[in-house]
Amino acid sequence: MSTTIWETAIDIEDKGISFFDLLQKRTENDELKGVFNFLKEQEIKHKEFFMRISNNQDATMEAGEDAIAYAQKAFSVMKGNIPSDTDLKDSADAYETAKKMERDAIDFYTSLLEKTDSKEEQRILKIIISEESIHEKLMDTLIDFVSRPKEWLENAEWNHLNSY
Repeated sequence: MSTTIWETAIDIEDKGISFFDLLQKRTENDELKGVFNFLKEQEIKHKEFFMRISNNQDATMEAGEDAIAYAQKAFSVMKGNIPSDTDLKDSADAYETAKKMERDAIDFYTSLLEKTDSKEEQRILKIIISEESIHEKLMDTLIDFVSRPKEWLENAEWNHLNSY
């Protein structure tokens, strides 16, 4: 695959890194800060993979810690410390933007799957697509959470977010 394609993938991950870093800095809630830091670290891992592959270096990668499991722990702690309504409502648009960024990344990486003949690149792209899909679902969950935090935390059901 051409270097330009990998450079585009690196740019996508850079945008995700910057955006999750911004969300992390904007929130006052320690648990949400942790979720955003976790997502930023996952984007860094993806970027590093694309950088190695664009430089014809060893580009092995395994699936990382589950974002949903991480978020479950954070939301469990938040039951006793619900963020203010102002903080949450201000965040809704940002979560929508993050969700769109994740969807755009999924679509782009899916198109790359069709262009590569390398089994290892395909395997790793599938891992990244899976992780980005989980990130997208997590953004959906955060969007739902900000609309009704107290009720959501009391009745949180995570079975629809299980990893696949």
